[in-house]
Formats: sequence, C-alpha cells, structure tokens
Amino acid sequence: PSPLFALVESEWPDARTFALDLLRSELAPSLGRAVALGFLDSRRPEVQRLGRDLLYRDVPSLSPHEIDAIVDRLVQHPDRAVHAVALELLLLAPESERTLRPELLPLLRGTLFDLTPQRATKRGVLALLRSAALRDEASARLAAPLLSDFVGTKGRLDFEETIATLVEIRLAYPGLDSRLQLLGGPTA
Repeated sequence: PSPLFALVESEWPDARTFALDLLRSELAPSLGRAVALGFLDSRRPEVQRLGRDLLYRDVPSLSPHEIDAIVDRLVQHPDRAVHAVALELLLLAPESERTLRPELLPLLRGTLFDLTPQRATKRGVLALLRSAALRDEASARLAAPLLSDFVGTKGRLDFEETIATLVEIRLAYPGLDSRLQLLGGPTA
C-alpha cells in the first residue's frame, strides 16, 4: 500500500479522500501498529484520525509496557491532537496501573493549564495524578509540584479537587515539599 501512503499526504483533497477510504475499508485489517503510529505523525487531521482508529483497534491486546512506550512516543509530537490520543491511552488504563513518569509531565501540565480543555479530560488528569501520587512516593514527588502550581487556578472545582489531592499527598508523605502546609492544633 506504499502508493496509498503517499496519497494520504497529497495536496489534492480528492486523492487524499480516495486513499483514506481505500485504506480504511480494504486494507485496515492488514495494517499494523507501525503504520498507525506513522499516520499519527501526519500533519493532516484526517490521516491522524485513521492512525488513531488503527491504534485503538489494537489497544486491548497491548501490555501496559507497550502502551507506555506508545504514549512516550506520542508525547514528543508537537500536535495537540496527537497529545489528546496519548492522554486517552493514559486514561484508559485502570487506576491501579496508571504510572507517572517525568516524560508525562509536559503533557499533563499542558492539559491542566489548557484554556479550553474538556472538563472530563482535566478531571481525568487530576485523577491520574492523585492515584499515582497516593500509590508511591516517587510519583508523589512528580505530582506535588505540578499540583502546587495548578492550585492557583481560578476555577472553584479545580481548586477544591487540587487542594484535596495535595492534602492527601501531604498526609501520606509528610516529608514531601509542597506549597501546602498543614497546621495542627487542638481538636474540638
């Protein structure tokens, strides 16, 4: 299908449509993960969507390690649509399997501070940060500074959710540096 791969990047919309339709309807079952990732590297949104669809077809059979490798690759892409695919893959994992790595911080930061994010996506990122941070101290050390920066947000719901997570992290790991300080006093 190499000629079709060239046509999906064509300047002519009718040639792109023809190639995409043929790839989607006839050849999709035989196209592998490498082709899907190649399509995600495209600068054309319709080609990226085909890459996303092909990649999602294989997600149930991928190990957490394979998904992490794909996410790490997609995070490096400059396109926000590709970042959205990486974030979707991260949030598909059960909470107990979600990992927090330094490579993910720019993606998570970009999502939290996005001026026009989808509410569900932002909540998913906050949930990911919370679950990973409460699972182990290394993740908490990565999550706390990001959450501390984000706590100054103007959104009331975001503020409440973020401050509650920071309190939980601080209680779980008292020695961890963060902007949040818990003051103890007499109990009533």
